[in-house]
Amino acid sequence: MYSINYSEQAYLSIDNFVNWYKKYFISLYTDTWIDDENIIINNYIEVWNKLHNNIKSKIEHSLNENKILWIHIDDKNNKYIVLNLDNIRIFVYYIEDIKKNIRYIESIIFYKK
Repeated sequence: MYSINYSEQAYLSIDNFVNWYKKYFISLYTDTWIDDENIIINNYIEVWNKLHNNIKSKIEHSLNENKILWIHIDDKNNKYIVLNLDNIRIFVYYIEDIKKNIRYIESIIFYKK
């Protein structure tokens, strides 16, 4: 099993993605004249708060195994994996230290399907 470390940029990518969705849904359901507008907004905020943990769990579960299936290598020899979480595709770029059993997540890119 590998331990997983995140770069500051990787953490910020997760936070920015989740915060963007929160803002999107808040703006979508604000001033709609729906009676339960606040309930809808609060439910979405709760869902997106859980999303942060779900993203981290999915990444860590996939990268902490000894063998990773479907590793991709780009033209600059960077390793990455592609994960799917609901309707979100997640590209996780990482480096690994095999001797120390550490995988270091350098960056994360999100794509909404």
